[in-house]
Amino acid sequence: GAITMSSPVVLTGSSIMDVTASSGTGANITFFNTLDGTISEMENLTLTPGTGDIALGEAVGSITPLGVITFTNGTNITASDPITATSLTQSLGTGLTTLSGATLSANLTLTGSQFLLKGDYSLNQASIANSDLLQLGNGSSFDLSGTFSQIGLGLVQMGTTITTVGSNISFNRPVTLTQGSSLSTGGTVGTISFAATMDGGYGLVLNAGNVTFSDIVGGGISLTSLNVTASGLINVAANQTVSLGPMSYIGDVVLTTASTTTQFIDGGASGITFQPSSSPAIAGNGGDCNLT
Repeated sequence: GAITMSSPVVLTGSSIMDVTASSGTGANITFFNTLDGTISEMENLTLTPGTGDIALGEAVGSITPLGVITFTNGTNITASDPITATSLTQSLGTGLTTLSGATLSANLTLTGSQFLLKGDYSLNQASIANSDLLQLGNGSSFDLSGTFSQIGLGLVQMGTTITTVGSNISFNRPVTLTQGSSLSTGGTVGTISFAATMDGGYGLVLNAGNVTFSDIVGGGISLTSLNVTASGLINVAANQTVSLGPMSYIGDVVLTTASTTTQFIDGGASGITFQPSSSPAIAGNGGDCNLT
C-alpha cells in the first residue's frame, strides 16, 4: 500500500521504497516533513510508486545532503522545496514533475512527460528528455559547470537564466519565452544552439563561443529584443524578427540557408546592430538577405 511519513525523516543507510510489489500497480509515496541523511551525500534514496504519486512536502537534504536520489517511475512527482543531494534522476514519469530548486554535486537527469522546474539550480550537468511540455519557470536560474541539454520531443516554455562554465546549452524542440531570458556559456567557448523555432513576446540575451539558430526566430510571436554575443560564429538558418529592439549581433554572422533562399532579419523599431570581429559583417551561401 501507500507509504506516508508525517514526521521528519533521517536516513541512516541507503533506502529503497517500492510500493509496486504489495499494491500491484502502485500507490503514493508521501513525505510531509523534511528528509535528510546522516553522513553528507552517503545515503541514497530510490522511490518507486508505480502508477502512484511522489510528494516531498518540505526540504530534502537541507541539513545533511542525500546521495543519489532516483525516482524510478510515478504519475505526478512534486518536490515543494529545494533538494540537496549528489544527483537526482527520474527514469520515467507519466504526469507532471514539479521541482522547486536543487543543489547537486553531480547531475540532474530527467526523463518523463511534463516538467515544471521552479527556483534555483546549482549542479554539474542537466539533461531533460520531456515527451510533453517542459517549463523552465519564470525567475528560475540554472548555474552549471557542465552542459544543459533539452533532448526530448516536447515543447519548451522558459523565463529563465542559464549559465555554464564553457559548456554547451542546447534545445531540441520549439521554445517559447514566457519572460525575458538570458543564456551564457561564459562568452569564449561553448555553443548555444536552438534546433527548432524560438518565439515569445519577451527579450532574449545570448552569450557564447558560438550561437546556432537552425529555424525561425520570432515567426509566430515576435521577440521584443534579441542580443547575441559570440566570440566565434553566429549561425542563422532562417528569418529573425523582433518587435521593439534592440537587435544586435556582436560577432561574425553566417547565413546558413541555401543560396536560392531570401532571408529576412527584422530589427523592429530600433533597427539592427552588427559588430563583427572580422569582415564582412554577414557571410553566407550566396542567397539574398533583407535587413529592416
